[in-house]
Amino acid sequence: MPPGRPRTPEAVLKAVKDRVAPDTRVAVFDVTAERQGTSVILKGEVDATTAHDAALSALRAAGYSEITDQVRVLPDPALGDFFGTKASADRPERITHVAISVGGREFIHATGSGTVRRNSLDPASSLYSESLLEQLVKVRRIFKQES
Repeated sequence: MPPGRPRTPEAVLKAVKDRVAPDTRVAVFDVTAERQGTSVILKGEVDATTAHDAALSALRAAGYSEITDQVRVLPDPALGDFFGTKASADRPERITHVAISVGGREFIHATGSGTVRRNSLDPASSLYSESLLEQLVKVRRIFKQES
């Protein structure tokens, strides 16, 4: 393995996660590595093919050539975005709004005025909403898909 690189698959994945998904409110990188002999089995999910590709490339660069890839790339119709009040020292986290992912970092949600809007958590998008990003508590799958 090249010197100066993380040696375990777990350390490699952590370094990739820190680089491609540092803010878990807006990015999903939930990948684990199981070692089976000389091979590595990747399981979990990410929300971007670039994050998936980065994980595979980093593992190969660290010397892991036998990789079984079982990572799912989201978005998935069951992925939800939860907005609300973040926890503080004097109050618990509180979810006050739910949105549905429509792909990438875009989502649809009902407004207080009764209309449905499409917004984005991507600052480069014309649909970006900084105020909604500030209110975002977490992004999580609501229902697991049956295999």
